[in-house]
Amino acid sequence: MSKQLVSHVDIDAAPAEVWSVLTDFSAYRDWNPFIVDAVGSAEVGARLTLRMQPEGGRALTLQPTVLEADAGRRLRWRGKVGVHGILDADHRFTLEAIDGGVRLRPRRPSAACSSPSWPDR
Repeated sequence: MSKQLVSHVDIDAAPAEVWSVLTDFSAYRDWNPFIVDAVGSAEVGARLTLRMQPEGGRALTLQPTVLEADAGRRLRWRGKVGVHGILDADHRFTLEAIDGGVRLRPRRPSAACSSPSWPDR
């Protein structure tokens, strides 16, 4: 069974504003402490270049493919590390209009969650 990290944040902004920030890959370094460099476009089939730098860890550059880009609603990309299918990472960002703003739901699989010591709940 695969595990996923799922959370949400409510943002006091219009969906179009949140979408603009989410798809401005060149500005990720300004607000995303993990993705320190990002290049590409939010178009289905486009290849992104994402340089990730975990705190205290080694940098890793991935080139995921955009699978969904529904403006103001959903962005999804899949990246592969190593052997196909073993460490694929399917990242999804869903935007949901709520009273006064947007609920952003990022979702991604987590290798850390696959650990046998991680409790199933």
